[in-house]
Amino acid sequence: MQGIHIAAAIATFLSLGIIGTLLLWKTPRKDWNPLFIIILLELPMSLFAFYLIRLPLDKLLLQIFSPFTDRYRFLTTFYAPLTEEPIKLWVLLIPWLFHRINIKNRINIAVAIGVGFGIGELWMLAHQFSKVPSIAQLPWYSFGGYIQERFLVCFMHGAFTASAIIFFRKKFFIPALLLGMFLHYLGNFPIFLAAINFGGIRTSDWKIIISLWVQLYFLLMLGFMGYLLYKQRKKGHWRNA
Repeated sequence: MQGIHIAAAIATFLSLGIIGTLLLWKTPRKDWNPLFIIILLELPMSLFAFYLIRLPLDKLLLQIFSPFTDRYRFLTTFYAPLTEEPIKLWVLLIPWLFHRINIKNRINIAVAIGVGFGIGELWMLAHQFSKVPSIAQLPWYSFGGYIQERFLVCFMHGAFTASAIIFFRKKFFIPALLLGMFLHYLGNFPIFLAAINFGGIRTSDWKIIISLWVQLYFLLMLGFMGYLLYKQRKKGHWRNA
């Protein structure tokens, strides 16, 4: 087994062990099964978003723009939020799951969606990295940054989804989904700045900046989720949403 696959297994264990444990702790035992099902159903969705939507979209753009232009790089920053946020919500189309969602478990379900999608995504990336010879030969302990980032991303996927799943009326759902896309986009935007060498900052320095940004953004999303949980606990809040 390659080091990147061991790192992916560690990131999966951390995500399920920490985020999953907190999720179950905050969920009545009778409601555990839907969460398990949601996580399983979300595992392949990053593959679908990438290979069935993102790659065809990229081929279309490459017919119009050169891959070496800043314009092309800028447009690619929209790939993840535009494809991943809607596709994560496909489980809401399952009547059995949709009718089990209520005011008390909406955020828990959003977290389950994020964990399932995030785990599927980290394994997809691990598979892609394993095809790069210079990466494939590295030992697992060389991927500490990957392990940390993927764990944080699993949580942040849940935070992005929470902004959409807490509302069900059409007049609220679309703006809430757009909010989730915006939050996702904001988290990824420094990667674009690094790609265009914004400010003339060295590549090594950009790696540090992006690493710090991911950690800071995780704290921001943690605060956002805390706010949603606080509002959810207020009696009657969102009852008519």
